[in-house]
Amino acid sequence: PLVGVASGFCFAGNAALLGMCDVVIATEGANIGMAGPAMVAGGGLGQVAASAIGPSAEQARNGVVDLLAADDAEATALARRYLGFFQGPLPPPATFADQRLLRAAVPENRKR
Repeated sequence: PLVGVASGFCFAGNAALLGMCDVVIATEGANIGMAGPAMVAGGGLGQVAASAIGPSAEQARNGVVDLLAADDAEATALARRYLGFFQGPLPPPATFADQRLLRAAVPENRKR
């Protein structure tokens, strides 16, 4: 699965890439739109603040955003949890030999 996380402004090409994802996660402060302020102004529609274009709460109501997170940390946790559904069972934790023994593998003065 392809997971997209939007945090902050996500316009034009970035929004197109986000739209290709299987699941879209956005933070509460994210704004998502196919046209950013420059494109809106270039189209003759006047000056619009970036924060007025596609706020994540509105995009969640529209179905553009699948999961709405409070912040980046929660968005990351949601992505990890979602991807964990596809991982399957994990093997038991591996045990490793004492790594401190490697300190003597390379001499301090390598030119000797």
